[in-house]
Amino acid sequence: FSEVYSVLTEHDRSDFCFYPSTEWLEAKVNDTILYALQHHEWIVLNRPDAYALINSWAPTWDKDHWPDFNISLHGASRTIAKRKHLLASEFYYGEPWWACTDELAPFGILYGAFVPGSDG
Repeated sequence: FSEVYSVLTEHDRSDFCFYPSTEWLEAKVNDTILYALQHHEWIVLNRPDAYALINSWAPTWDKDHWPDFNISLHGASRTIAKRKHLLASEFYYGEPWWACTDELAPFGILYGAFVPGSDG
């Protein structure tokens, strides 16, 4: 236990392990591609991110009764979309969107969509 605890608490940042960029979901908004970064379900959240995720979680259900949720928009993505969020169902991966909620929601809700070249 002490070794695992030591590794998990060696810094105060949240940790995500992302899928390759070829597996991120896309949304075309005003002629710009926004990406929802897909990550593995095993994540480590610091306390502020954990509370923010709990307080921001507001799932809805799509027409097929699958969970849907808001992907936050910050910085360039908010400027491009002129909105505060997009629904996860507005993103796609070649076909209509598909990603496990636990592989998309935590980062999407906390940090939002990504615009290459504009968001880092």
